[in-house]
Amino acid sequence: MSTQDFQKRFLPLAGRLYATAFTLLRNSGDAEDAVQDTYLRAWQQAEALRAMERPEGFLLTTLRHICLDKLRLRRDEGDVEQENPPPGQWPVAPPADGRLEAGDQLRYLLAQLPSRDRRIVRLRHIGAYSTQEISRLTGETEANVRVILSRARQKLRQCMLNEEYQSLARTQPYEKRT
Repeated sequence: MSTQDFQKRFLPLAGRLYATAFTLLRNSGDAEDAVQDTYLRAWQQAEALRAMERPEGFLLTTLRHICLDKLRLRRDEGDVEQENPPPGQWPVAPPADGRLEAGDQLRYLLAQLPSRDRRIVRLRHIGAYSTQEISRLTGETEANVRVILSRARQKLRQCMLNEEYQSLARTQPYEKRT
């Protein structure tokens, strides 16, 4: 595969790869490094990629493994991952009308969870990790991961029904079922 073919086919995926890496790693520098490492590994496998039916899947899987390695290294070094700021301490000022956009709504809701629960919810629903992978990554048992996910989802539902949240939400993403 030529350099031009590789760039034409795979560079348009850079944004998606970066977004996935940032979601998992919560650090822009690490996310950029992970994307770069992914492209490096893909280039080393360029001929094999040509024969693959879904080479984009290979890139995402490779990226995910690289991110997992970085998360393991952080854990082993005792580095605490950057979490969402608590409510009221957002990196950008809220809009003039005081209402949150969809992305900020998600950050607000996740900030209501304890850091362990927040991390597990992110890994499961944003990173698409299995409970077994989350168990290995966090050191929790699989059963405990499932319980944490269930309780976290319950808490998120309760937060979404809370009047304070409803007043901040620009759209109503959740309605109580009757």
